[in-house]
This record gives sequence, C-alpha cells and structure tokens, in this order.
Amino acid sequence: MNFIKKIFFLIIFLSNISIAHSANIIYLDVDYILNNSKPGKTLLKNLKNINDKNLSTLSKKEKGIKLKENELNKKKNIISKEDFNKELKLLRKEINEFRNEKNKMAKNFSENRQKQLKLFFEKINPILENYMKENNINMIVDKKNVFLGDPKFNLTKEIIKIIDQKVK
Repeated sequence: MNFIKKIFFLIIFLSNISIAHSANIIYLDVDYILNNSKPGKTLLKNLKNINDKNLSTLSKKEKGIKLKENELNKKKNIISKEDFNKELKLLRKEINEFRNEKNKMAKNFSENRQKQLKLFFEKINPILENYMKENNINMIVDKKNVFLGDPKFNLTKEIIKIIDQKVK
C-alpha cells in the first residue's frame, strides 16, 4: 500500500513540475511603475500637492493657537481667574476643533489617495490584460512577492513604456 501511495505522489509531483515549466510567468515592480510612469508621476504629484496644502493650512492654524496660548500665559497673572478660565476654555475648544480638523483632513486624504490609486490600477489593468493575451503570459506577479527570479522575466520597464503610450 505504501508503494502505491509513493508512486501516486511521484506522478502528481512530476505533473506539477511540467505544468509549472509550461506556465509563462513574468513579474513587475508595481511601486516602480507607480513612481516612474507618466500617469503614476502625475498622480503622486497631485497627491503631494494636496498633502502640502493640508500641512500648510494646519501649520498656520497651529501657529495661531500657539500664539493665543502664549498670550494667555502672559496674561495669567494680570487678569482675573474667571477671565483666565473663560479664555482657557475657549482655547481648549479651539485646540479640540483643530485636532478634529486635522484628523478629518488625514482621513479624507487617505480615502482620496486610496481612490486615486484604485483608479490608476483600473486604468492600467486592461493594458496588462492585453499584454498578457498578446504575449501568451499566464500570470503577472508583483516583484514584492517574488523570492528569486531571473531578471529577464522582470518586464517593468517595458510595461511602463506601454502605459506611458496608452494612458493619457
């Protein structure tokens, strides 16, 4: 019985090897495509501009809050305790609003980034599918998931050229 099991597993193992050798698999560096293709560069530049604008807005508001805090600390011994507590309460409210706005901006930016990346990959997916059909490729794998591979199967730069031509 053990002999039959061994032969059975050997046959399955050998058939899997022949299937793997007949499969045409390439790999791509998806991050490199995003960072170096024209549409990817445009996307990343737009996201950077939005992020820079958000950071600038938050920085201005934070400086304003710090100025108010410093002014309040200077007045601490001059004004009455009631007035100080009233102004402190307003300052804390403004700080909480600032934090909420900061969190909301970060969340909106993250959602927008995910949406834009999804649209980018939806644009290049048909290009990759067409490339697969034209070149009899069975599978495209992200370079991050390749432990070891022959560089001749890394077609990242070729795909970037095609993407730059087809995506406007």
